[in-house]
Amino acid sequence: MIKSKSISQSRPILFWCMYVCLLLAGCRHGIQQWYADAERAEQYAREFYVAPDGDDAADGSIAKPFATLERARSEIRRIKHEVGLPVGGVAVFVRGGRYELERTLEFTAEDRGNERSPVVYRAYGNEKPVLTGGRRVTDFQPYQGAIVKADVAAQGLKGKYFRHIFFNGERQPLARYPDYDPNNPHGSGFAYVEGPIVSMYRNLTNETRRVVQCKPKDFRNWANPEGGEIFIYPRYNWRSCRVPIATLDRDQGQIILARDVWSGESHTIRAGDRYYVRNFFEELDAPGEWYLDKDTWTLYFWPPAEQENIAVEASAIKDLIQVGPGAAWLTLQGFEITCSDGVGVIVRDSTNCLVAANQIRGIGGYAAVRIQGGANCAVIGNDIWDTCHQGVVMDGGSAETLEPGGHVVENNYIHHIGALNGHAAGVMMRGIGLRVAHNLIHDTTRSGIYGGGNDCIVEYNHIRHTNLATEDTAGYYNGGNWHIRGQIIRYNFIHDTLGYGRKRDGTWGWPHASCCIYLDDDHSGTTVYGNILARSVTGGVFVHGGRDNHIENNILVNHDLRQVTYSGHAPTAPVVAKHLETFKRYKDNPAYAKYPEVPAMDLDTAWQMAGNQFVRNIIYYRDPESKLYGLRRHDIPEKNVFDYNLIWSFGNKIDTGYKPASNDKNSSTEEAQADSWSTWRADCFDKHSIVADPMFINPEKDDYRLKPGSPALKLGFKPIPVDRIGLYRSKLRATWPVAEAVGVRELGLPTQ
Repeated sequence: MIKSKSISQSRPILFWCMYVCLLLAGCRHGIQQWYADAERAEQYAREFYVAPDGDDAADGSIAKPFATLERARSEIRRIKHEVGLPVGGVAVFVRGGRYELERTLEFTAEDRGNERSPVVYRAYGNEKPVLTGGRRVTDFQPYQGAIVKADVAAQGLKGKYFRHIFFNGERQPLARYPDYDPNNPHGSGFAYVEGPIVSMYRNLTNETRRVVQCKPKDFRNWANPEGGEIFIYPRYNWRSCRVPIATLDRDQGQIILARDVWSGESHTIRAGDRYYVRNFFEELDAPGEWYLDKDTWTLYFWPPAEQENIAVEASAIKDLIQVGPGAAWLTLQGFEITCSDGVGVIVRDSTNCLVAANQIRGIGGYAAVRIQGGANCAVIGNDIWDTCHQGVVMDGGSAETLEPGGHVVENNYIHHIGALNGHAAGVMMRGIGLRVAHNLIHDTTRSGIYGGGNDCIVEYNHIRHTNLATEDTAGYYNGGNWHIRGQIIRYNFIHDTLGYGRKRDGTWGWPHASCCIYLDDDHSGTTVYGNILARSVTGGVFVHGGRDNHIENNILVNHDLRQVTYSGHAPTAPVVAKHLETFKRYKDNPAYAKYPEVPAMDLDTAWQMAGNQFVRNIIYYRDPESKLYGLRRHDIPEKNVFDYNLIWSFGNKIDTGYKPASNDKNSSTEEAQADSWSTWRADCFDKHSIVADPMFINPEKDDYRLKPGSPALKLGFKPIPVDRIGLYRSKLRATWPVAEAVGVRELGLPTQ
C-alpha cells in the first residue's frame, strides 16, 4: 500500500506566503534555502495571551491574560493606530480550554498586517483552545418513553433557532421520516416518489418542480406540514437539495413544496426520486432524533445511549470566524473550531491570510473553510471532518485577464463530508491559478476534489472511497469549456471511487457510474500525468467532449466496465450551443492567446473531440468482460492519439470497445471485428503499444512501483514518486502521525 513519506520540514508563519509562491514556481533550491531562514524566524515583536480564566481588564501578558480574542484584537488595533505594527509582527497566544463565541469573530481591514509585520492568532504550545459556536443544554427531564425534554429558553437560548445538536461529540439527526440508519447513512432512510420509472436522461413534458407524489405507505398526515422540509435528489442523481414544505394535498397524497427544488429547468421531480422529510415532532421516534419547538422553546431528544446527566451541544451562531474584506497577513493556527450553523472560517477578499493546523468539525454551513476572492491565501495542515456541506471551498483569480488567484489548499486531512449534501466534495475550487496538493480525502458524498479552472494544479493528493451518495461522478471531477485550459493533474493516487445509484434491476447500490478523473463537458487543454487510478466503474479517465487533453504516464488498474472512456457530443447537442456562446466571449480575448488553440479554433468543428493524446500509460485489469476503451458515437477516434501504452489483461482477449466506421459486412471485416485489438491497431491506433505484464512490485497491496526490467520503461514510462503522495509531517500539521478515521474502507458497503 502506498504510504505518505514523513517529511520533517517546518513552515513557520512569518514566511508561509514565500513558500506558496516558490512552490507554485517550482523553485526547489529556493524552497530549501527558505526553510533554513524560516527556522530562525519564530520570534514575534509583541506577544499577547488569552486564557479561559483570563480578564479583559488585564494587560494580556502571560501572567495576566485577556479572557477573549476580541479583547486581544482591540489591543492590536490600538497599537496599530497609535504607533503602527512592529517589525517582526504580533502574536496572540491562546491557552487551552473552551471559548464560547457569543457572536461571529470578525477580522476586518482594520486588523490587517503586512509582510514585515504579520498578525498571528495561534494556540499556545501544544494546548488546544476550542472556539465553539455551541451552547451546552442540560437539565433534561423525562417526557415520554425514552424521550427527554429541556427548556432551552431558561438556558439562554430563547430565539436561537439552532439546526444542529451534538451528543458526546456526535451529530444527531433532526426528527425525520424514514429514520436515519447510522449503519447505512447513504443508502437507507429514503422514501421514493410514486409513479412509473423512466430514465433520468429521458426528457418528459409538463414535469413538476414543487409536487412530491408519495407512495401510500409514505404519506404522513402531519398536523403542521409548513414547519418541515424535504431533502430530495430531483431527477438527476447528481445533487440533492433541501426545500421547505408549504402544505399537503391530503386527497392526492402529495407534498407541496414552498419553492422549486432547483433553479435549473431540467431538475424536476419525477418518479423514483429518493427523499426524506424532517423537522416534525411526530417523527421523533428513533434513538438520536430531536425536535425544537419554537413556540415553547423546548428541546425534545431521544438519547442514543443511556447516560446520567444528559447534555447536548446546540449550534447557537452562524459563521464562527470571518476574515475580511480587506484583511492581509493574518494567521489562524492550532485551534479546534466547532459547532456552527454556518461556515467555520470564511476569508473574503483578503490577501496572504493563512488558516493552518486547526481541527474543524461539526460545521452546518456551506464549508468548513471558504476562501472567497482575494489572492494568495492558504488552507494548510488542517483536520476537517463532519461537515454538512463542503470541506474547503476556494475561488480566486480573473477569468477575463487570467490573473491567478494564488490560493493553496495543502496537507489537509478531510473526511466524512456532506452530512446534508449529496453534492459535497472534500475540496471545491473555481478560478484561475489555484493549487490543491498533498491532501488526504475520503468518505465524501460526492467527489474528493471538484472543479478547477485555467492554470490550476491538482497534485500529490490521496483520494479514496468517495462518491458515496451520487453517480456520474469522479474522485476528481472538473467540467469546463474549450477555453478553460492549462490545468495540471499530476501524481495523485485516486482509488475506490464508488458512486451510488439505481441499477438496471431497479435496486440501488454501489459501485455505480463513477470514474477516477472526469474531464466533463468539453474540458480541454489539461495535462493528466503520473497518476495512479484504481478501481472505479467507468474508468481511470473519462473525457467527455473535450479537446487537446494530454493523458500520459498514468497507471490505470481494474476498472469495471472499461478502463478509459471517451464520449463526444453530437453537434446539435444543447450543451454545444451553450458552450459556444460562452466560448465566443474568450476566443479573441488577448489574455487567451497564451493557449494557441483558443484563437485558432473553428467554431463549426469545436464540438468534435480532437487533439486528445492517450500515451505511455499502463492499463492493468483482470475482468475479461471489461473493455479497454469506451468509445461512443461522435468520439471521432481518428482525430485523437492512442499509442505507446502498455496493456495487461492477464491473457484475456482485449476488447477495445472500437467499431470501425465502415459498414461493410464482408467476411474480412467480420473477421477483423472478431479480434478487436487487431482491428484497432490495423486502423493505426496503439500502433507502438504492447501487451505485457508491467511487473508491479505488489499490486495486491496497491504497490504499483515497477520492478527493474519492466517493459513499460522501454516505452518511455517514468516512475511515479509514490513516496511523496499524500500528507507529510510539518509544524503546520494539526496532528501527526495521522490516525485515519473509520469509514467505508473499514466497515464495508452495506446492502440496501
